[in-house]
Amino acid sequence: MPIDLGASVAIIQAGQILLIQREDFEVWGLPGGRVEAGESVAQAAMREAREETGLEVELTRLIGTNPASHAQVVTFRLALRNPP
Repeated sequence: MPIDLGASVAIIQAGQILLIQREDFEVWGLPGGRVEAGESVAQAAMREAREETGLEVELTRLIGTNPASHAQVVTFRLALRNPP
């Protein structure tokens, strides 16, 4: 059985971390989602951040990986391109 690959992002600004409320059930978490065919995990992380928050971000570093039962999730730290 193939394992899905996902990306999540930690957007930290002024000591605060941005969380989103999931649409499929009521919990808060990091923005993220599935890596699409033909894109890198880093590209997926930035795309998911833009899609889920509307923010333009840049990758600053890899935080780590989290193997879940259904997917391998790679988490990156991102910074706002144009902070307020």
